[in-house]
Amino acid sequence: MNRLLVLLPVLGAILTTQSAYANKQPNATSSSPSQKCVALPWQARKAQWDVGQELPKFVERAKVISALRPASPPFDPSKSSKEEKTFNDGDAILGIGVKPWIYVPGTFIVVMETEKREPNSSGGYNSCEHALDIGLIKQTNDGFTVLAKTEKPIKLEKRFRFNQFDLSPYKLSEKELAFGLQEASFAGVSGPTESIAMLDLYRNNNSKIEKVLSTPIIYEQQPANHVETARVSVSPEKTDGYYNLAKTYKGKRCYFIWQKDKYSLNGQDTFANYVKGQGVDL
Repeated sequence: MNRLLVLLPVLGAILTTQSAYANKQPNATSSSPSQKCVALPWQARKAQWDVGQELPKFVERAKVISALRPASPPFDPSKSSKEEKTFNDGDAILGIGVKPWIYVPGTFIVVMETEKREPNSSGGYNSCEHALDIGLIKQTNDGFTVLAKTEKPIKLEKRFRFNQFDLSPYKLSEKELAFGLQEASFAGVSGPTESIAMLDLYRNNNSKIEKVLSTPIIYEQQPANHVETARVSVSPEKTDGYYNLAKTYKGKRCYFIWQKDKYSLNGQDTFANYVKGQGVDL
């Protein structure tokens, strides 16, 4: 439960703002979770990035943006007027977070979340695809250098958004460690809300950041205060030179084994089946 640090307070604020905003825009896209685009004000979508995401002094925001997405840097609302924050069309930055990766001295994990904006008939815009650009950087005397990064933005499906870092050392092999990022989603605008958190594991493969696992680990329902959690750990057994990953939920365990270049489920994921049983489409 402690891994879902800020999800529900932030989502609650977003839900409240979303409902009011949709009422003012009769022609805006529906806020149903099944839709790809929703009408949300910039301030609500950016809310979680305002908490504890100050960049280290050696990390210049503009340099991070150009380093992670050099070919087509996204629009940065933090450098623009209120009108541009609300009405700019195209990819826009929601936030940038940096955390030290203590298992590789002097290195930091950087995450940039963007949203794709589409204009609507009310003169505003709808928030569509969310995506993450991820990098591994090393501090230098004059700033930083990029050790590895994603080749292209990683799209977040079904209204998932970046939630938080998981900096546990997930040992993939004798030479490789993975780091974790949580993405989260919710369903419901009025009445009960459901929140889901996914654990995504990433590795540095020859200067390329690659996702090797994505699995649900938290399901929460409010206002019933009902929470279900699963735990992912490293197993001593290996497959093709990579440690198996064990996922435990209420004493039941399943395993993810290495296949080609990522982990695949071996057996029944009891937790995922439980979440699906609540009517959630993973």
